Amino acid sequence: MKKLISVIGPMFNEEGLVSEYCSQTLKVLEKLSDKYDYELILVDDGSSDRTYSNMMDEQRKHPHIGVVKLSRNFGLEGAVHGGIEVAKGDAVIVMDADLQDPPELIYRMIEMWEDGYDVVSGKRIERKSDSLFKKMSAWLFYKVTSAFSNRLVIEENAANYKLLNRRAIDEMKKLPEVNRIFRVLVPYVGLKAGNVEYARDIRTAGQTKYNLKSMIRYALDSLVGTTIEPLRFIMSLGFFTILLGILLTLSMLVMPVASKDTSLILAVLLYIAGAVFICLGLIGEYVGQILIEVKRRPASIIDLYSAPNAEHRE
Repeated sequence: MKKLISVIGPMFNEEGLVSEYCSQTLKVLEKLSDKYDYELILVDDGSSDRTYSNMMDEQRKHPHIGVVKLSRNFGLEGAVHGGIEVAKGDAVIVMDADLQDPPELIYRMIEMWEDGYDVVSGKRIERKSDSLFKKMSAWLFYKVTSAFSNRLVIEENAANYKLLNRRAIDEMKKLPEVNRIFRVLVPYVGLKAGNVEYARDIRTAGQTKYNLKSMIRYALDSLVGTTIEPLRFIMSLGFFTILLGILLTLSMLVMPVASKDTSLILAVLLYIAGAVFICLGLIGEYVGQILIEVKRRPASIIDLYSAPNAEHRE
């Protein structure tokens, strides 16, 4: 019996990309059909346009396509989770719908999987289509997350384009948290991991759904869902501010206080107050994560699932 390859395509308001995404991805998968069976799982993340309708049109033309419709918009991570829940593959590949990550990379991913890798990540070596702000924010995200992640290794420029074998998928599904940041959970599982490098292409249609607000939210979810090191940093910052206060007090005892000194003290107090607010903000993020986890809500809810036609499998 052939091994099964599952490809998950999460989409939100991507009506202009559905057909091209299916065409390019199936073209790659069909070349593997002599050795592998395959399924393409399209996930509609509560779109308000014709994305779901176009998905169903594609399924009627291609029996290898399965369509998941979430009950509302859960975000990218919820959509990925919904696809993983129904994917049956011996290897599962998550690939964004914008086609900036080339489907042809699947060949190399499968080769590495067959060579014994449990996880294979697509690693971007060029981001020509990204703005300077996007490049800088991505660089800052990976640097800050890596600095605080302790023993967890988060590969820089390796986003959601990944292949996971069945063992890695099953181990990841055992993790109980609701805040399921895919690119954080995968390295947490560990196992044997490798990278395939590629140059990121331009978006063929539509617009990115990530704005500044969503990127900040994603970065915070990733950070506080990865480590408690920021809480330990708060303690270090507290000791530093106490030391600063002692030094300031000693300087006031030996030096006459002038108006400029008063201004300096006020400025220092403002800096300290800013640090306190930052610390309180981090604590608030952790408290928010506790609230989310205590509720035990699912990462996403599948409204409908139209499975691939099983008759094509050998």
